[in-house]
Order: sequence, then structure tokens, then C-alpha cells
Amino acid sequence: MSTIKLNYLPNGTRIMNAVRKCTGDVFLTIADNTIFDLKKDAGIGKMISAMNSQSVNFSLSYSEPKDTSTLFGALV
Repeated sequence: MSTIKLNYLPNGTRIMNAVRKCTGDVFLTIADNTIFDLKKDAGIGKMISAMNSQSVNFSLSYSEPKDTSTLFGALV
């Protein structure tokens, strides 16, 4: 499992579109260490999609190394 630490979320919709394209699992961990499965939890997905240009304290963990470029591409 690889992890990306997010201190800033530029575009939530772009992140969720990238998550849907990932071939492996993608999990979101928030500040209190609660973990959400971004591919299966529609509620948290809608929340992330609604977020734009704001500071966050999240981590994205993903199971497939080849998904790295998909996720990083959504963060720029």
C-alpha cells in the first residue's frame, strides 16, 4: 500500500474522477484516523467532490503502484 499525504486539496471532483480510474483500492484517512473506501463509499465521495481549493489533513492510500500517476495527475 502506498500513501499520499494531502495538506491541500485543489479540486475534489478531479480527485474523485481519478479514484474511479484507479485499478486498485483507494482509501482516505482523515485526521482522527477514520478510514473510508473511496471506491465504495458514495457519501464520502460526494463530500470530496464538493471540496475545492482548501487546506485538508488527509491521506490517500492505494493498493496498485500503477495508480500513482493517475492520482498525482489529479493533484496538480
